Amino acid sequence: MPDPEYNVNDIENLQYWQDKANEAFMALKSNANVLCALLRFYRTVKDEPHFPASLRHHCKQDLKNFSSQVRDLADDFKSEASRAQFLISLISDRREHLSLHHQLLATDRTQSLNLSLAREAIMMRIITIVTLVFLPGTFVSVSRWASNCFDMKNI
Repeated sequence: MPDPEYNVNDIENLQYWQDKANEAFMALKSNANVLCALLRFYRTVKDEPHFPASLRHHCKQDLKNFSSQVRDLADDFKSEASRAQFLISLISDRREHLSLHHQLLATDRTQSLNLSLAREAIMMRIITIVTLVFLPGTFVSVSRWASNCFDMKNI
């Protein structure tokens, strides 16, 4: 299986979508809470002493229907909120996977760089040894040649 090409922008995109999913989750959860509060209010409104007695009997079925619809909507919001939470978890896992992938690539590059540096160090040692072997002989021969060339007796 070929290794997919990932870049840093992929991690940034995942972070962006995770932020959006978090916003959606918070909005869904908040809306579900508001609907539950609304449901509690309308369940108790007919029992309030200020509620007209003439309307209690006429609105009883309408309040039941409305309460049922609000309860269904609240359940839908809760369901969508749990889906959003799963999406957030999935995005987080994928972002972690991409981060690990980039770390592995960096580790591979570091290992190849270390191998190259080790080879270069070996080459530098060889050059140093060759220089140490030939430099004294070169110094002696150049100093003899210079002493013969600039010998004041020959002038």
